Amino acid sequence: MKKVNSYSVKSSNIITNDIPPKINQNSLIDFRRKLTSLIVRDLFDVYLRNPYYKRPVLVFGPDILYVHFDKTFYVIEREIGKALNRWANLAQAFSLNELAPVKADRIVLNEFYTVPLYHETLRGILHEERTLTFLGNEPRKYTSSELREISRALLSSKGALFEFEMFSRIEKRNKETLVAKFYLFVPLEKGLEFL
Repeated sequence: MKKVNSYSVKSSNIITNDIPPKINQNSLIDFRRKLTSLIVRDLFDVYLRNPYYKRPVLVFGPDILYVHFDKTFYVIEREIGKALNRWANLAQAFSLNELAPVKADRIVLNEFYTVPLYHETLRGILHEERTLTFLGNEPRKYTSSELREISRALLSSKGALFEFEMFSRIEKRNKETLVAKFYLFVPLEKGLEFL
C-alpha cells in the first residue's frame, strides 16, 4: 500500500452540550461537504479519473461489507453521509454512557493507492465467508455471473482506498478516545468504469 495523502478535517462538534445530547446536523453537513470535495478533487487531480462515471465502489469496515454500484460522486457522498450518521450515533451513545460531554470534531482521511485484498480488515471480513452484495441502480442491469466477474475484478484491481478515522473523546479525559473506522475503495482501472 502506497500512502498518497492524509488530511485532518475539523468542524464544530457533532454532539451538542444539551441534556440529553443531540446530534448537530449542521456539523454533519459541513463534514460531508468537506470530505466529499477532498475525495472528488483527488480523483480529478491525482488519479485523473472522472468521478461522474459509474463504478463499483467497495464499502467496508469492521461490521459492513458491500459494493455500491452507481455514479462515483453520488456513491461517495451517500456513503460518507451514512458513515457520519453512524459516527454521530456512536458519539451520542458514548456521551450518554459516560454521562459527560463528548468532543467529536475531527476526522482523519488517509488515502492509499493499493489493491483492496492487501488490506487486513477486508481479508478478515472476507475470511468470515461474507458474500459481496451489490447496492445501487446498476446491478439490476447485470446477471449474477456478470456481477461475480465484476466483484472479482474489483477485489484484484488497483485503486484509491480512502480510510476514515472518526474520533470521539470525553472532554474532561483526553486519554479516552473512541475511533470509528470506515473504508471506501474506488477502482481506477478503465475496465471498471461505465458510462
